[in-house]
Amino acid sequence: MIDWAHRRGKPVTSHYHYPAIAMGGDQTEHVGATSRFGYSRTVTNVGSAYSDVIAMFNASKMARTPTLFNSTALYREDSSLAADERVLRLYPNWRMAQLRATVANAQNADPAAIQVTLRNLANQVAQLAAMIRGGGVVTVGTDAPIDHVAVSLHMNLRAMVRYGLTPLETLTTATSVSGEFLGQPLGRIGKGMYADLAIVDGDPLTRIEDAANVTAVLVGGRHHTVERLLAPYPSATTTDQPASPAPSGKVREPVPAHASTAAYWWNDPAELGRARASCCHDE
Repeated sequence: MIDWAHRRGKPVTSHYHYPAIAMGGDQTEHVGATSRFGYSRTVTNVGSAYSDVIAMFNASKMARTPTLFNSTALYREDSSLAADERVLRLYPNWRMAQLRATVANAQNADPAAIQVTLRNLANQVAQLAAMIRGGGVVTVGTDAPIDHVAVSLHMNLRAMVRYGLTPLETLTTATSVSGEFLGQPLGRIGKGMYADLAIVDGDPLTRIEDAANVTAVLVGGRHHTVERLLAPYPSATTTDQPASPAPSGKVREPVPAHASTAAYWWNDPAELGRARASCCHDE
């Protein structure tokens, strides 16, 4: 697969750092991804990594996309994005309900449990700092729509700064580094680059939260204010209505297990069961 993609000029990313590094893989998704190879885990149960993992990433220049799901714990102190006018007007009702549930879970969780989650998050960010400062490649990403679209990106950025990265290091993971990895004229201001810019009120190099304070954007050099972009959408006061029920017959059934695939799962049944329960198995 990797050889086929590279012959066509396409990068390959997966959940695996090894053996993908040895095979020429270009990127790993998540700081610690679900894996059916027990030896391929890149992260411990407390969010840390051994030095050889970081060294392999840095030496190979294999990129890593963090997807810091534990950044949702930050909603306990900062739920501003959940009340942002852009989110209230652009999120569909069902998605808004999910976001509010995530915020409520963080704010109502046991304080001791939140501290455990935050320590895990800090350990994950420490890995990113070790990569960036050791010459590695980190491209910010969130696994949306499993996490909340757009909002989760900014929560990831805030988590990265809170736990040790500078605002500049953090912003470059979302701009120039990502553009360079993709081989696209994105993420920098310069001749030959796309004229796509976000204009913010504030200084995100001092306060990372200001990266979300977008007042206007340039797309292909054309100026659009946030107010004008939001104009066609209902005001926030109309978005609190209950979501419409799903149309009859549209509910998807889980994909059933099949005996023909049983030989292709490498882990023992108990570990496989945990992996299936961890993410998306029945979606």
